[in-house]
Amino acid sequence: MDLSRYDAEYAAAEAPTGNYDELPDGTYHVLVHTVELGSTREAGDPILKWQLEVQTGPQAGRFLFRNNLFATPNNLKFLKKDLAVCGMTLTKLSELEDRLEELLDIELEVKKTTDKKGDKTYSNVYFQKRLTPVAAGKGNGSGPLNPDDLPF
Repeated sequence: MDLSRYDAEYAAAEAPTGNYDELPDGTYHVLVHTVELGSTREAGDPILKWQLEVQTGPQAGRFLFRNNLFATPNNLKFLKKDLAVCGMTLTKLSELEDRLEELLDIELEVKKTTDKKGDKTYSNVYFQKRLTPVAAGKGNGSGPLNPDDLPF
């Protein structure tokens, strides 16, 4: 691929300035921006990748990321919890790929924490609750509506 035609524009371009630091620990109101199935680099295990856009406060417009690994039964428990918070109940995990679009544009409250283990630092994002009401006819059939989820 010949990229030489972009040389002058690249030379003239200024790198964007902005806050690229890690978001501070805390509770955030986010929107599910993207969600996709992928695989881990090392073992090739399936993974669900979430991009969550902060909606309010001084961090609005920035992103948090959540990855659900499928490698162990414990990982699957966290995946099942995250899907339940989003209002999705699956009979079989194999249904997930065809239903990913249902997870888009959901508003959530999440908690971001940072932990240090030895010389490594780990950030975690935990889904706390769904903020977007389940639309009429889109319930997951898992039980009665929660009055707190009603739009009025």
